[in-house]
Amino acid sequence: HGSNGRPTLGPQMVVELDIDAGRELLRYLRNHKYPFDAAYWLREYGDWRLCMHTKLVEQSGPIHAYSELQRVLRRWDDHRLPFSVITIIYANDPVLVDMRATIVIEALDFGGFRATNAVLRNTYVADAFIYLL
Repeated sequence: HGSNGRPTLGPQMVVELDIDAGRELLRYLRNHKYPFDAAYWLREYGDWRLCMHTKLVEQSGPIHAYSELQRVLRRWDDHRLPFSVITIIYANDPVLVDMRATIVIEALDFGGFRATNAVLRNTYVADAFIYLL
C-alpha cells in the first residue's frame, strides 16, 4: 500500500486487486458515458499504467480528454486507483495499433486476459492485462 493507504502498482506482477480496481473504473466510466474503446494495463520500465483510448483525445486534444476524465472521476468517492496511473493514448499509439492487429477480444464486461512476453507485430509486450481493444 502507498502512503495514502491505497493499493499501489509496482514492478511486481499485477495482483488481482489492481485488475479488479481497473475493471471497476472502466465500468464506472462506461456507466457515466465517458467514451473509451480500448483499455489495458501495461508494464513499462518496471511501472504499471492503465492505458486508455478515447475519441476525445483526437477530437479535442489530451488536456480536454484528461479534464473530462477527471470531471467524471471527481464524482466517484470510492475509486481505488490514483489518477496518476492512467495514461490516455491516441488511436495511432504503436502498442495499441499492434495489439488491435493481433488480438481479438470481446470484453462485454471487461473480463480481460493477461499477455506476457508477447511479440505483437512490431511491439514486444513484457506484461499487460487487456480489458478492451
